[in-house]
Amino acid sequence: MSFFSSNKISTLILWGCMLVTLGLFAWFYLAYAVDSEDIEKETSSLLVWLFIISFITVLTTFLFSVWYFIRQWKKSPKKIWQSTVAFISIGFLFAVSYLLGNGNPLHIPGYKGNENTFIWLKLTDMWLYSIYILLALAFIFLLGSILWSYLKKIK
Repeated sequence: MSFFSSNKISTLILWGCMLVTLGLFAWFYLAYAVDSEDIEKETSSLLVWLFIISFITVLTTFLFSVWYFIRQWKKSPKKIWQSTVAFISIGFLFAVSYLLGNGNPLHIPGYKGNENTFIWLKLTDMWLYSIYILLALAFIFLLGSILWSYLKKIK
């Protein structure tokens, strides 16, 4: 399979997933706009779809990372330390953000689900804190990059 055909396939898959996501979001918001009685169906459909997309993203990222790691190991064993440091850093980030999370059950009026438990609350906080930390780091590095390029022009 050539590069261009695999690029077309991945582009079609991306556009298909975006269309399904936009359709589910529209269905979800229209259900709220017309005050639908079966709002749980729309909410569950949207959450399941987002969970599936997130799971596929994490799984493919992990598989491609392992594939790259093995390929680099065969080519140049000394360069694998870069990806090893990245794996360890991400693991450290998840561990720290998990420890920062709060597992106290929340009082949510009208909630009847089983996910208001210690482990789910800690995992949710872990993902949220990881996102916050990564966004902050991206912002800091973006500002640092702009400053660095500005200082290089001054010299």
